[in-house]
Amino acid sequence: MSKGRCGLKVFQCGLKVFQCGLKVFQCGLKVFQCGLKVFRCGLKVFQCLIPDHVIESRAVPGSRAMPTMSRAQQELAIEEPFGQPMVRHARHIRMVALKTSGADGMGSTSAADETEAEGIRRRIQKRTCSTFISTSLDDGCQCGRGRERHRDVDWSCAGQAAAVWSSQLHTVTQLCDDYGTLCFRGYNCFPREAKFSRVDHAADMGTVWSLLTHPQLWRLSSPALLLSLLGGHSPVLSPGLQDSLKRVFTLLSVSTGAWLVTDGSDGWLNALVAQGIEEERQRAEWEDYDPVVLGIGHWGTLANSQALEGAGRVVVPAKYCCSEAKEAKGRDLSRVGLDHRHTHFLLVDDGTEGQGGSHAASSFRANLEQHLLNLSDSPARRRGSVMTVVVSGGLTTLQEVCHALSRDRAVLVLTPTGGAADLIQHVTSG
Repeated sequence: MSKGRCGLKVFQCGLKVFQCGLKVFQCGLKVFQCGLKVFRCGLKVFQCLIPDHVIESRAVPGSRAMPTMSRAQQELAIEEPFGQPMVRHARHIRMVALKTSGADGMGSTSAADETEAEGIRRRIQKRTCSTFISTSLDDGCQCGRGRERHRDVDWSCAGQAAAVWSSQLHTVTQLCDDYGTLCFRGYNCFPREAKFSRVDHAADMGTVWSLLTHPQLWRLSSPALLLSLLGGHSPVLSPGLQDSLKRVFTLLSVSTGAWLVTDGSDGWLNALVAQGIEEERQRAEWEDYDPVVLGIGHWGTLANSQALEGAGRVVVPAKYCCSEAKEAKGRDLSRVGLDHRHTHFLLVDDGTEGQGGSHAASSFRANLEQHLLNLSDSPARRRGSVMTVVVSGGLTTLQEVCHALSRDRAVLVLTPTGGAADLIQHVTSG
């Protein structure tokens, strides 16, 4: 009897030892996973800190001569390349009242894929002023650029006081080399990277969609839901409403895999929503949750756009610094910076600089959303899931909501967030 008890105790001790060993193994696995994440962060830091003198030149797509590149450089270059009356449509509007709470691996690709990708890059163009027309206030052009930035242009209208500059008549398109990867620096976090491209405001949407989804370019999957965020021009909301907004967009993004489309600026609303999605991404497994936050903004009003010019000619990320963007916004109040939590940017170019641009960017965004719905193989077309989401906002927001309703788009209005959102609620509920 005593021998049986001793054997049982020995067995229990062995079982405990086995359980302890299993726990040690699990801890070791977690340490390994943490080390892998640290390695990835360190690799990104290393890429951003590569000195300028090791940058290798790469010819602009469309140029005649291409420099000789090693196989490793070619592989790296592939990764880098790469904006009706409301009451009649009230049935398309849904109101949501916010409750205040308390205080990448690629498979092998063929040569045909690479040739197709190069063809897409050749069709991505930028727009520049071709005719100098003087302003009545200074010696610059009505496009917003100074006289010194107009070389090899038409000067025949320079002295005509009645002449009016037009993007359609007085600009030309050129091959674009302002694309690739940008690295955000100085934002109190590890350096972050995002894909970007400068695009013509009249670009073919099929070409732009190929840029987003081609396996040799941005490699994005077609979304089942696209959330187009509008508004954000009123004062910052209370902390409780901010938390509610974060939860709403995080829930929509996690549960549906939706793309979030904004104007890409560093305003409080874009920063708030993108921060909520980023926090969820950090909590989730990297393989299971890879959100797309796409900013479609205006190239001409971008602060520190010089940092992104010519990025397609090099094989390292362009450095977009917080301090330089703030300085540019301080010198020119019409400039806006980029939000560092976005994953992709399309910067729409209509040939103007430092003025307007919101209409060109919003029209480009609406056309891209319509193209998504028109795709025969798009999950969004099968579900009809392109939704405009309104948070606060001003007159421009109201105009864009009317435009969305005229196309029979669903509009989700989050209240009480003030501004245009609350006005829409008042009009449609009255």
